[in-house]
Amino acid sequence: MEGNAQDFLTTVETKLKNFSKKVKIKGFRAGKVPLSMLRQQHEKKFCVETIHELVAEALKKYLDENTLNIVGAPQYNEKASYIDFENHCFYYQFDVPLYTDYNLLIDTSVKVEDYVVNTIEQEVLTREISHLREKYGKKEEELSVTPVSHLYGQLTHALDNFSMPFVLSMATLKKSVHPKFLSLEKGGLVDIPNLKDIFLQIADIPGYLLRAIPAKVFLSTIPLQFSIKKIQKITLANFDIDFFKKVLPYHTIQSSEVFESTLESMLLKQALQDAQISLEKRIQKDLIQIANIGIPEEFLLKQMQKEAKNHPLNKKKYLDTVCWHIIVKNLAKEQNIHVSDDEMKNKLKEHMVQYYKSHNIAIDDQVQKNIEIAVMKTFTGDQQNNLQDIKQKLLQDKVFAYIQKHITLKKVLLSYQKFYQKFNQNV
Repeated sequence: MEGNAQDFLTTVETKLKNFSKKVKIKGFRAGKVPLSMLRQQHEKKFCVETIHELVAEALKKYLDENTLNIVGAPQYNEKASYIDFENHCFYYQFDVPLYTDYNLLIDTSVKVEDYVVNTIEQEVLTREISHLREKYGKKEEELSVTPVSHLYGQLTHALDNFSMPFVLSMATLKKSVHPKFLSLEKGGLVDIPNLKDIFLQIADIPGYLLRAIPAKVFLSTIPLQFSIKKIQKITLANFDIDFFKKVLPYHTIQSSEVFESTLESMLLKQALQDAQISLEKRIQKDLIQIANIGIPEEFLLKQMQKEAKNHPLNKKKYLDTVCWHIIVKNLAKEQNIHVSDDEMKNKLKEHMVQYYKSHNIAIDDQVQKNIEIAVMKTFTGDQQNNLQDIKQKLLQDKVFAYIQKHITLKKVLLSYQKFYQKFNQNV
């Protein structure tokens, strides 16, 4: 975009006059500062401000009036742009990255396996009960790591300052990685390039961990780092009614059979949720491959560098993420799929209720009132940016629901352990 004096000087003059009415300068009465003085001191500032407003408006109009396959936002070309204050003219250039046209039919020709977890192996229940007995057992501090230690610490990653508490049991790790940990003391650090490479079984990787780690961290080639904060030896808790109450405080359980049955139901419920995640991941992978969207290489590399903050990302996986956002956006537009404010409010309330429940806080009238107030503040205050993540997730869920309704899903029955072997590979 280019412009000259007639495009912006009138607006600049108006801004200067309005500014002169309220500016206070020592030696002059309010509103009596000479316009010539203000023009000398502030004209450039108002010129830049006005030109930026004109450019933003013109760019928006151009994008609204033209149907373009834009990926990301238009990139301001600083080197090619300029403002000539002496001749009262300007030239702004934006590079608009475009993706290639693609043809993606969402119909029964798209076939994806839909995993259904219908049984849990006894060894899985035994291992889960053992983990719970460790959790509620007697804990004794140790000075250094041994083959039976439990390590409490922080799992971190350089990207986006990711950090979360993490507990490792040496008994669940492969013997080949034991030397990395053995004899370490509090404060010790261990690099973990790939979580799947350190556990004895895929099922030993906590599901909450896979769900908590951001996609960007998974895409990165930089390893995770585990810092040891505490080392303990644990004596298993007795397998009795007191133990049942600690593990499942909202259930009345009087026998080991009922405890195992309740635990099995809970594990199956979690597996069903993870099966949906797995299904979405595989649908996403297949549709990206079918669409075969072309993304400008220069744009892709710039965005990777910008988002990773100079930490390397996996280019192929990052490209898939960009392509998937394009597919979701276009499908939502084509099928008139949108997210309402009420839907966002309800999802926000749901998150808050889950937070209170996870901290064993009863959801009484006062807590409900607090939740309502917090939701309203989020919608009207300075936290509205947080809503974009919720809106994007809800939109993606709706798009997935549409896709699943129109493609061919083949039910595949799996045991708990076999499902999680597939699940962790997909995630």
